[in-house]
Amino acid sequence: MGPYILIGGNKIAPFSLLFLQFPLFIVIGGFEEIGWRGLLLPELEKKISPFLSTHILGIIWSVWHLPLLFIQGTYQYQFLNFFTFTISTIAFSFILAIVYLKREVFSCV
Repeated sequence: MGPYILIGGNKIAPFSLLFLQFPLFIVIGGFEEIGWRGLLLPELEKKISPFLSTHILGIIWSVWHLPLLFIQGTYQYQFLNFFTFTISTIAFSFILAIVYLKREVFSCV
């Protein structure tokens, strides 16, 4: 929805669909995040800076979802192009990395 608001496009699905799909995003996305932030991000940070690690993770994450841009009926197919999707994925990767790193700091206290 964010890229649609920022860049524009043809809105086909009703906004209320977002609220119906939200629990699905949490369940499926939550399992996916265990791999991205729980395993890959710490391993990358052992070798390179957190900033570069997060940037690389965002690129990997966008390539991981690349097939969704070619599947009719997906949000990515209907509303996004690869450039827009990659930029938003990298930006969201930074947000999630901050949440992940803050969680680590507070769990040590």
